[in-house]
Formats: sequence, structure tokens, C-alpha cells
Amino acid sequence: MSAVQALASQQFLEAMGTMIYDEQKLKQVFGFIASIQPKGTISQEKFDSLRTIDDLDAHLEARIRNHYQRVEA
Repeated sequence: MSAVQALASQQFLEAMGTMIYDEQKLKQVFGFIASIQPKGTISQEKFDSLRTIDDLDAHLEARIRNHYQRVEA
């Protein structure tokens, strides 16, 4: 592991705090991170159809709510 990777790992562990000892919380965090990867982004066509920041905000809020409903199920 390079020094940069070691530093990044240490920063990650510090940021996660005691959550790293709670497997369920850690799974939720990793699930959320996976859900926001490029495969989970909206298409350019869909983005273009969201004319206002309120439209985009509502769309993103619905996606986040949907994600957490699946995680908690």
C-alpha cells in the first residue's frame, strides 16, 4: 500500500468513527456509495427535462428515499 493509500485509509477510518464497528451501518454507507456511482446517475435526457432546481431536488430526494427504503427492508 502506498503512503497516499495509507493516508486515505486512515482518513476514512477517522471520518467513519465508531460506525466502523457497526456492520449494519457500514453496509448502509457502502450501499449508498455504490448507489451514487455513475451507473446510478440520471440520463442527460432526464436531467435536461428537470427545468428547475426544485425539480432536480425532488427527483434526487425521491431516489434517496427509494434507496433507503430498499436498504432498510
